Amino acid sequence: MKKIVHFVAFALLLATTSTLSFSQVTDLFISEVAEGSGNNKYLEIYNGTGAAVDLGNYSLSSCSNGCNTFNEFDFPDNVTFSMGTMLADGDVYIIAHPSADALILAVADMTFQFLSNGDDAWALTEAGATASNYSIIDLVGDLQGDPGSAWDVAGVTNATSNRTLVRKTAICEGNPAELGSFGTDAASSEWVVMPQDDWTDLNMHTTTCNGTVVLGPCDELYFSEYLEGTADNQSFEIYNPTSGSVDLSNYTVYRNDDGATTPNETLVLSGMLAAGDVYVIANASAAAGILAEADITHTIASFTGNDALYLVNTNTMDTLDIIGEIGVDPGTNWTVGSGATSDYTLVRMQTVQLGTTDWTVGQTQWNVFPADMIDSLGAHMQDACGTPCVPTASSITETACETYTAPDGMEYTASGMYTATITNALGCDSVITIDLTINTSSSSTLTETACDSFTFNGTTYSFSGTYTQTLTNAVGCDSTLILNLTITPTPAAPVVNGTVNYCEGETPTALTASSVLEDSLIISGVLDGTLPGGVPKVLELHALADISDLSSYGIGSANNGGGSDGEEYTFPAISLNAGDYLYIATDSANFNAFLGFYPNLLGGSTVNINGDDAMELFHNGDVIDVFGDINTDGSGQPWEYLDGWAYRKDNAKPNGGAWDIAEWNFSGPNALDGQATNAGAPNPFPNGTYTYTAPAATYNWYDDAGLTNNIGTGASYTPTTTSGSATYYVVATNTGSSTCTGTAAQVDVSFNAAPTVAANATATTVCENESVTLTGSGATSYQWDNGVVDGTPFTATTTTTYTVIGTDANGCTGTDAVTITVTPAPATTLSALPTVCNTDAAFSLTQGSPAGGTYSGNGVSNGMFDPAAAGAGTITITYEYTDASGCIGVATADIVVDDCSSLEELAAGAVIVYPNPASDVLNVLSEVQIKTIQVVDLSGVVVANSTESFVSVANLAAGMYVINVTTEMGVATKSFVKK
Repeated sequence: MKKIVHFVAFALLLATTSTLSFSQVTDLFISEVAEGSGNNKYLEIYNGTGAAVDLGNYSLSSCSNGCNTFNEFDFPDNVTFSMGTMLADGDVYIIAHPSADALILAVADMTFQFLSNGDDAWALTEAGATASNYSIIDLVGDLQGDPGSAWDVAGVTNATSNRTLVRKTAICEGNPAELGSFGTDAASSEWVVMPQDDWTDLNMHTTTCNGTVVLGPCDELYFSEYLEGTADNQSFEIYNPTSGSVDLSNYTVYRNDDGATTPNETLVLSGMLAAGDVYVIANASAAAGILAEADITHTIASFTGNDALYLVNTNTMDTLDIIGEIGVDPGTNWTVGSGATSDYTLVRMQTVQLGTTDWTVGQTQWNVFPADMIDSLGAHMQDACGTPCVPTASSITETACETYTAPDGMEYTASGMYTATITNALGCDSVITIDLTINTSSSSTLTETACDSFTFNGTTYSFSGTYTQTLTNAVGCDSTLILNLTITPTPAAPVVNGTVNYCEGETPTALTASSVLEDSLIISGVLDGTLPGGVPKVLELHALADISDLSSYGIGSANNGGGSDGEEYTFPAISLNAGDYLYIATDSANFNAFLGFYPNLLGGSTVNINGDDAMELFHNGDVIDVFGDINTDGSGQPWEYLDGWAYRKDNAKPNGGAWDIAEWNFSGPNALDGQATNAGAPNPFPNGTYTYTAPAATYNWYDDAGLTNNIGTGASYTPTTTSGSATYYVVATNTGSSTCTGTAAQVDVSFNAAPTVAANATATTVCENESVTLTGSGATSYQWDNGVVDGTPFTATTTTTYTVIGTDANGCTGTDAVTITVTPAPATTLSALPTVCNTDAAFSLTQGSPAGGTYSGNGVSNGMFDPAAAGAGTITITYEYTDASGCIGVATADIVVDDCSSLEELAAGAVIVYPNPASDVLNVLSEVQIKTIQVVDLSGVVVANSTESFVSVANLAAGMYVINVTTEMGVATKSFVKK
């Protein structure tokens, strides 16, 4: 804590000295806040109460990036002070960031890492504050939501960031109102806004409170140059002799014309005036050389030689300096040395360190130069103020890791007592004694193995690799931990193949277990090419197992963190073999130009991916693998591959849509810039190099669910049970750096009894050629011998025993048989029947044997045959005889009925041939004389001749023939059938 100097201007008013009234400081308040470059942050508390104050009764409470709950502190009592920490009257207490500039740390009373970033509210509170129960003494900011980057102060945008705020000298108490001290412009604000890293007022606070202090040298502004030249060349200059920047908004310049007692012109100044700098006000119509030096132009500078100018501190209402006299008209001008205030340039002597309101004194303080002399305009020389340089001394206790840089720039690597000498804010030596402790960082390497994942200091890793974490060790230094991690996956429950259902008496065969692969396709690489147009864009996939039909797979892109759009491209129905690579690109030509071969597929816009896009792989509509975070724009992310590539590490498996960056290697952005081919790139895309080797699994077989009784090892096991049922359990174990055992697969083996099969028939005794149906029962399917189909009727011809094999749902079989006895039909005959005319009378049929049967056929009724009813032609007669067993014998014979009625109606020249069909003799009837009869076969060969009215056909083969009959009237042709 450092003692500050109070300055209060004494009153030299316009005509007489007046008594000043001052406010009293009744409590501590925040006097300065800095948020500078890097970690150059500090907060200063001022005590002007007139007595020492115990800081143990106070605290600093804060909100970070706005309060999480309105009007409640995120961090109440964030900074506290031990009881007995006394702050003397007129002193300040400085809390600084531990990495702040050495000039700040040299005067800091304590360090605190989490000071404001510009949008964090800080309040001086009574000790014991809670989030919602507190007493605010002074507040910087508000207790509302995040203001954005910073708050505005004194009309300056975002003034609480990258600025230094200094409390005005007239402020005598804290302001607990939200944003209450900030004001809307320079005049209404309680703060002076200083530039970034301006620490001029650090470790001191100037106030006009609590009494009157006589101004000393270099304490206030004054006029340093006055020009009243030719034409409109008028200007004047104000100088800052103090050791810090001054807020000009606390000052006003007045001009009284021709002896006036009230101002004719008023100018309220604005802006900041740095220590040792000048502020130039000029006539807007002045010469270019004057305007070049002017800070502002104003009509107040349009003065003549008999006007009076005076400068007033509007906080204290003190008149600080004057040119001329108020209420006195000098005529043309005021006399100054050998010159005057008209047509001369006046420059304040270097020995002057304080303005004056006594014009008698003022007339002696100026050097006189010709009109329009502007050589010194914009600058002022002043002799030293004469304040003795008093060195300061302080001590600090510092702890550092490995090395420490002292305030004077010296570096130390060992603990000890050191001194550093720097220049303090007053330009004097500041000797700092440093009690230094140097601690060392630590490093260790751990080798770990795990199943599936490993959690290390709160971070979970699911892929083998080397990982580095940096923590803080017990002495506050870096503790570097290197983790060499090997992950062995836990296998899923095995898949068991083999026969599990047997029939009693069968010999069991081996059961075989194999590991399960979650899916057969994986994203192995992505490429963002750099040929003109940013091509080729490439997605590489790898088949982990054979895929017979790729059309169940597809891909989709998630662009710029926009989330999933689902499956946008479905692959054609092609096949892949295990180990194959599949390349999908936007175009073939550029792919070939860059990689030297052609892609398998063109994916269009789906693979038009830039280095910030994610990709999804689908199988049957479900996401089985993903590259990148589909909900995050990859720009600036660790997985960005702009103008570069990303490639899968060996033995990674499809991630099911859960992105794991540890499974990937990256080229980094722009790795392929300027490269015409991948082969020529210094860091080429490693296409076609991903490999997958399934972990070697061992298998153990058990006969109990608790897996305590091991009955076999290896991928196969042959059950020993041959009847009833048995349950077996098999588990897979991946043995790598860790032994990882999965869940058991249960296998139920059953030995089933043969089914009781019955052979069933619709009848067991049938007559010859009678239909019968055989069916089996007691099983689910049936197979008969002798060509019989279960449930399908067939004709039994001889007595036969039929056997059926029935098979049940377990594949077990049973047999049965049934004998079908066939009774032969009685021997039945029907002798030859005569040829008759249709004009013949009905006659009895007696040709059937044995007698007693029944006749049927066309023209037959009750054993009688009626030729007229039957009609001309060949009529088949059927004779059926039923014996004593009910079996039926059947015989048939044909009877020929000739159309004899036509003989009586023979027309002239007509020829009748009969019988037709004929067996021995074919008769020809004609009313005219027959000359010849010729029989011709269908090939045209004459096979019989006659000159009679008949011809013998007994020797002809059965079939169709043509008969040509020649008469006196010509040739008649007929056809007949030889039977």
